[in-house]
This record gives sequence, C-alpha cells and structure tokens, in this order.
Amino acid sequence: MKTKLLTLVTALIAVGLLATASPAFSYWTGSGVGAGSAETGRLQPPTAVIVPAYASSAVPVSWTAASGVIVPSGYVVTRRSGTTTTPACGSDARNLIATTSCTDLVPADGSFTYTVTSIYRSWTAAGTPSGAVAVAVAAKLAFGASLGDTADGTIITPAVTVVVQSADGSAVMTSGTPVVLSTGSNPSSGTLGGTLTAFTDSNGIATFADISIDAPGVGYTLVAASGTLAPATSSPFSVTPPALAGIFLGRAAPYSALGSTATNTSVSALSGDLGVDPTPLVTGFPDGTVQGETHAGDAIASGAHADRAAAYADAASRTPTTTFAGDQIGATFTAGVHSTKAAFELSAGGIVTLDGQNNPNAIFIFQIDAALNTAAGSRIELINGAKASNVFWQANGAVGTGANSFFSGTILAHGAITIGADAKLIGRALGSGALTLASNTIRFTVDLPPAITITGGSSAVASSNAPTFAGTSTAAAGQIVSLLVSGQTLNSTVGADGSWSVTIAPLPPGTHNVLVRVRDAAGNAATARQEVTVP
Repeated sequence: MKTKLLTLVTALIAVGLLATASPAFSYWTGSGVGAGSAETGRLQPPTAVIVPAYASSAVPVSWTAASGVIVPSGYVVTRRSGTTTTPACGSDARNLIATTSCTDLVPADGSFTYTVTSIYRSWTAAGTPSGAVAVAVAAKLAFGASLGDTADGTIITPAVTVVVQSADGSAVMTSGTPVVLSTGSNPSSGTLGGTLTAFTDSNGIATFADISIDAPGVGYTLVAASGTLAPATSSPFSVTPPALAGIFLGRAAPYSALGSTATNTSVSALSGDLGVDPTPLVTGFPDGTVQGETHAGDAIASGAHADRAAAYADAASRTPTTTFAGDQIGATFTAGVHSTKAAFELSAGGIVTLDGQNNPNAIFIFQIDAALNTAAGSRIELINGAKASNVFWQANGAVGTGANSFFSGTILAHGAITIGADAKLIGRALGSGALTLASNTIRFTVDLPPAITITGGSSAVASSNAPTFAGTSTAAAGQIVSLLVSGQTLNSTVGADGSWSVTIAPLPPGTHNVLVRVRDAAGNAATARQEVTVP
C-alpha cells in the first residue's frame, strides 16, 4: 500500500513540474531516497538574422537554423517598426516556415527590423533582431538630371537616366526593372533613336547611353514607363541642327590670292602664296610682295585651282538657313548659311557684322548668286569670337571691294576679283578670273605674320663653301624654317629661344641668293633674303 502511494505522489509531482517549467525546458524526477532534477532539452533560437540595408517592397530575410537536441517544428518571422510588431513572410503559429529564409512583402515605406522565433509544440525561442532595413516601395519613375539641348542626330549627353522612386521621392534600390523610353512632346515629328529599353542597376537607375532625335525642334520631351509604376516626363529640351562644317580648301588653303592672271599696282603685301593658271601672267609683284610662294601656270597652281573649284561647289551646295537681299549696311549675321539670289551690296562706309556669339568654331557661309560688291570705306567686322578663317563668300560672278575697305573671310568667286586701292583683306581672294590688286594687304589673320632674320643681314661673305646659315624668328617654337639657295632646299625648325640654323652642301665660288621662309600656324609667312659670296 505504501509503495503504491509513493508511486502516485511521484507521478503527481512530475506532472506539476512539467506544467510549471519554462517552455524551452523539460525535467524529470526519479523515485527513491531524496529528490533531484536534470534538464533533458532546450529549444534554441535561430541566429544570424540577415536582411539587406535597403530593399524595395520585397525584403529577403535569412537566418541560421537553431541548434541543440530539440529540432524546431518551424519558425515564425515578425517585422517591427517603432513600437509596432507585425507578422511577416506570411508566417504565424499555424503557418510555420520550415526553411531558413523567406521574402517579406512590405506594403509601405519605412525602417524595419526582423525577429525570427523557433517553434516546437508550445515552446518558443526568439532570436536576436536583425539590423534595420530601409524599405522604399517602388511607386513611380523620375528622370535624372535635366536634359540639355542636343544636335540633330547626335547622342544626348550626358546619358539619359531614369530613377525608380517611392511615393515620397526616395530612391528605390532595385535592380532588373525594365524601363521603356518614348517621345512625349514631339514638335518636329522626330524619330527617337538608340536602345529604348534599359534595366535598372542595383541603385534603381536605368541608363540610356545612345539616345538621339533626328529632327531639329524646340520643346521635345521624353516619357519613361515601367509596368504599373507612375510614368515620368522629362523637362523640355531642344534639338538643334548639326554643327555647320567649314569649307575644305585643300591645296588652295596656302594661297592669299589665286586667279587666272594677277596684276598689282603700287606695293601690296601678301602673307600667303600667289598663284595663277592657266596663263602664267603675274605683273607688279616685286620681291618682298609675296611672303609665300608664287606659282604661275605650273602643276601646283593647277592643283590649287582644282581644289578652289571644289570648295566653290561645296559652298554653293549647302542648305541655306537664312535668306537676304538688298544693301546690307548695318546688317548683323550669326553663324549659318546665308543666301541671296541677287548681288551682295554694301554701300560706302557701311558695316556688316558677323557675330560668333562666343563660339570660336562658328561658321559663316554666304551664297551669292550674282556679283559681290562693297563700296569705299565699308567694313566686314567680326565680333564675339568670329574668325576670318571660318567665313566663306561664294559669289557666282565678279567680286569687288571698295577703296580703303576692310573685308573678312575667304572669297570664292566664279569670276574676276578686284581689291580696291589700299583695301585690306583678312582671308583669301580665290577666283576663276583675273586678279587685280592695288596697294593691298592680304593676310590670314588680324595678327601680324611672324618675322625672320638671317645673321649677317642682306649680304655676307661665307667662311667656307659649305656655310652654316643661322638667324632668329618670332614664330612659335617648332615651326619649320625653309632655306633655298642655288637649287638646294633645306629645312630647320625654330628653337625654344627663337633661333634657327642649317648647314648646306658645298657651293661653287661666286655670289648666291639665299631665301629663308617661316610660316605661323595660320599659314602667314615671312621671308628674309641674303646675298652670300663664297670665296
């Protein structure tokens, strides 16, 4: 009887202990003298709960499984923001997660931590919360930097970018989201070119690196779309005509004056070459008048004329951007192709202004389907970065500039060219007909040509039959100095200190004429002469 009673008491004690023990522990007691207890198992929490620092509405959660004798039946995940805790990953006491990861769909923006709890029957063991994850739920698209104006057919730079954003405008760092680009406002019915679908990178940015539009217009916009996200419209921008290219002069470029014949009265100064073809008639150009080379009826002059004709045709073929007519006194032109079917007239003392608008590459092309005439004292002036080397006058007829006038640019005439007495031309006079000068200055730039000297001056006695010639020049270091003497042509360069020197092959005894020439980067030449006696 005593034995049965003892057994019953022992059983009741065991039941009581089980009922009052922690849910993570189990105990047993044994019969016999004295009493004792021992832990039979502990439910361990999961460890290393990991979430990203940033996420869109889908937050990946992972953890390391609980260790220990007791294997959890599964896990429950909760999400906490502030003081509010919410079930996550679709888990609860009836829907345990059997694996060690899940994806939580968060319905709103915010900062969250995640806790994962081990579950075994009625026992629970919560792990340490994760670090915080900033959640921005994708809601809309937005363009990156405002789009700048671009040229027709030219890739828009910097590249067009579109950002995925949350409702409050925060960036949503989600990759792989497709974004499609199209035109919104399309004032000139332009075609959008390039790769029009791009995928977001890890920062939630889609980059379109090769976008262009093929029609000039003002007020273009682009539209970006992606599924259910609110689309975005870019700021307005303009597509401008492509940059205007200058006229390629080829072999005619070194010439200050080129015609069928050339006549000069009084003293003129040409900083470049002089050429005539087909008649080798050059009159009134004594030594020192032409600082470049003179070619009369030779193959070099013929080649220059061929390229002059090609340049004329190029200028005449360009599409006009403006038209004009009548006396141009007081007119101002900006870069472009300006065309008239009538003669170009500029009355006495009148001024035409070419405005480069602070663009040193501004190109001006004038198409004149008749004669070009400027009266005495008139001026073609360049302002705001315009350069004479970028101005071209194509005239389908004779060209005449008035006495004491000032003209800027390269004249391409299908006819004769007459430069009035004491007139100045910064540019070139290239025509198919007779060329007539009268005490004129023609050079390629407003700046004066370089200077060059030969040691010993205009006459010298050589110390040997193979002398070294030397001198100085104001041309930039590295510019070529050419020396011509008795059939020899030798080259040197201007040194950093402005000096030059060259040693020639032996000369026979007697007097020899020496010519040295240097050109600046624009083509303006300078010469010096010496009569040297070889003993």
